[in-house]
Amino acid sequence: MNPKYIFLDIDGTLYSPALHDTPKSALLAIQKARENGHYVFLCTGRTKNEAIPYLDYPTDGYIFATGATIEINEEVIFDAPIPIKDVKQLQAYAKQCNLHYMLEGGKASYCNPSGYEWARKYFNAEEIPLPKQYALLEELHIHNAEEVPAEDSIYKIFFFDDTLKGIHQYETLIQPPYKVTITHTKEGIFCGAEVTNATYTKSFGIEQVLKAFHAKQEDTLCIGDSINDADMLQYCKIGIVMGNGLEEVKKIADYVTTDILEDGIYHAFEHFGLI
Repeated sequence: MNPKYIFLDIDGTLYSPALHDTPKSALLAIQKARENGHYVFLCTGRTKNEAIPYLDYPTDGYIFATGATIEINEEVIFDAPIPIKDVKQLQAYAKQCNLHYMLEGGKASYCNPSGYEWARKYFNAEEIPLPKQYALLEELHIHNAEEVPAEDSIYKIFFFDDTLKGIHQYETLIQPPYKVTITHTKEGIFCGAEVTNATYTKSFGIEQVLKAFHAKQEDTLCIGDSINDADMLQYCKIGIVMGNGLEEVKKIADYVTTDILEDGIYHAFEHFGLI
């Protein structure tokens, strides 16, 4: 078997909110696959700052911010943050639509005041005392600050809201190359969306990795669970969706593995003979 180039999403694929951790079986699968000569990369919408807990995982590299930053063996091979003038314009549109937002940077995230409160609720259980909730945001480098320090760069913007109305209004204001991807749609409870440069996608990131290794698309395999994984699932030779993934994403999968809590990654690696 030729070496395979394996790309794994993080949230809902590698990381389980129910566990607040990664299943041990997934890490074992990654280790065994690499011992067998395959290459494993994490391919996530998270910026590098948001992926800090995963930077010591046994991988060969990372695709961050849905393709806007790429690292192989700790070397940055591609980096394309949003220009600061565009960040300010995108912020202005968010204010016009009364949206709660978080600017996601390479070193930290920066929220408007209402976005900071939504982030507090998003990342914490309500029963945790408020001081601990705010302390966790600081640990995650999420700040109540709309100005971005000169030493940081922004790669995407995330919106929090309880309806999609403001998000749909925002979509009518922005211009290419920027796009809105709706990620959460629980009306009345929690709706979310991310704004990214449409030029940089997970499949774009995978393409850059293959070029760096002089590898072929036919030797790729990926695993995801959500809408922002759709393009890589269609790009890779084998696109796998977790059992806990969205039904609409399962429809484009070549294979649906078991739930993240039922060793989905390990079973997928076994099924395709990677381990």
